[in-house]
Amino acid sequence: MNPALFRLLIVVALGVSAFGGFHVWKAWSLRQSTRRLRAMGETTQVSVMYFSGPNCAQCVAQEAVIRQIESGEPSVEFASYDASVDIDVASRVGVMSVPTTVIVDNTGRVHARNGRFVNADLLRTQIRAAKTSSVRRPG
Repeated sequence: MNPALFRLLIVVALGVSAFGGFHVWKAWSLRQSTRRLRAMGETTQVSVMYFSGPNCAQCVAQEAVIRQIESGEPSVEFASYDASVDIDVASRVGVMSVPTTVIVDNTGRVHARNGRFVNADLLRTQIRAAKTSSVRRPG
């Protein structure tokens, strides 16, 4: 076999493995966050948890997007946390960077975790997905 072709196949195999490993890790991480949130207590509605930090320019921009969405979503609970102060909450949810937004349904299941700035359209789509899959509680 041609040595250059062999090297290319190795690089492609490593890339596919890394891509697959990332997605496995992401799924595991979301399950762990869900387990931790359920241990904290279930909520009665879809929630958006927003984590920021001091001296974070992207956090300021993300907060503006959060406030814009919050005004149009009265049925969604919004909670903001300073990850450098609310260390316990951030670690339970698995926050590794700021800004981070976590979308949770009414059973405590994590639907999305964004460890970066995300635009309003993506957040609205994630909130809609959490509302759609939320289990209605009697009462």
